Amino acid sequence: MMKLKKTAVSALKAALAAAALFYCLTRTAAVREAVSEGIERCIYTVIPSLYAMLILSGLLTGSGLISAIYRRSQVLGDLAVFTVSQFAGYPVGARMLAAEAAAGRLSKRRAELLAGACCGAGPAFVFGCISSKLYSSDRAGIVILISTVSANAILVVWAVFRERSSPAEDSAAAPEDVSAAFTDAVAGGGSAMTGICFMVTAFSVLTAMLRDAGIIGVIAHPISKISGMPEAAAARAVCAFLDVTAAERLPAGDITLLPVIAGLVSFGGVCVLMQVAAVVQEQINMRKFAVSRLAASSLSFAVCKLIAPRLMSGEAVTAAALRPALHAAPSPVPSVMLIIMTLAVLSESGKPFRKPRSN
Repeated sequence: MMKLKKTAVSALKAALAAAALFYCLTRTAAVREAVSEGIERCIYTVIPSLYAMLILSGLLTGSGLISAIYRRSQVLGDLAVFTVSQFAGYPVGARMLAAEAAAGRLSKRRAELLAGACCGAGPAFVFGCISSKLYSSDRAGIVILISTVSANAILVVWAVFRERSSPAEDSAAAPEDVSAAFTDAVAGGGSAMTGICFMVTAFSVLTAMLRDAGIIGVIAHPISKISGMPEAAAARAVCAFLDVTAAERLPAGDITLLPVIAGLVSFGGVCVLMQVAAVVQEQINMRKFAVSRLAASSLSFAVCKLIAPRLMSGEAVTAAALRPALHAAPSPVPSVMLIIMTLAVLSESGKPFRKPRSN
């Protein structure tokens, strides 16, 4: 039975790969447009909102600061990781917890419970990719942040009370020299950022393929009937479920979509799940992580549904196209320069791209 299951999974993967190859070979114009759109999202939104925080998270872990907090108090360590994760961006919290678990400073079970809560879009992404592009007021971004952080706070309290085990034995060596830790953090951040951008671009092509095949429309139709959303908006919401950066394509200025957007931002999308899986390797059970993110999405939807009428009361929201996107990068030059400077640091140090070392 197990062998049959593995054979079926392998056959499915092969079929999907063949379908993707066929699509790329026969729909070159659509693929080119999708790749261009994915790269544009990375340069203008993803890199400005995530790159620096990926390096900071690597530095906090590599310098031994997070481990020092964990040695002093496990609850304080959990709080530190949770706080950073809510401002840093989706993969950062899970990445830090995986590093602590790999070094033996945190039990794997506790890391898995916390990882589901330590996952947030961060203000840079919310305002840069959502609020500034969909609404003419930043108040919508504040509502989304309150909703997503509140949902994660509920989950982290549940996780802490569920797992009260003592911290794992600290088998780590002494903290690294700060300069070495910084170089490792830049290398790890650059490597992680490269993987994230490739994933966003790949999902842009996948979404285009599913849309052209009519699958997006088939899924969106019942969602539209049940929720009352226009079918076009439901289709875009399905695309955002696959890749949350596609949420910027939702109808602009529609306040009634705020709870849906909050839920999508909280979940992060299938693309984010794969990004997290890539950076945590085997330290975090991704099935548990996905269930936690779905729970967070539901909580965010409920919180936003509750607070949006109060916080958005009297707010005049017009199409975001009427004003410039204040939080998104106005030019690709800063993102490109960041990449060049990262390569320069690595070249001077003589170190290749690699993930930060565990202490």
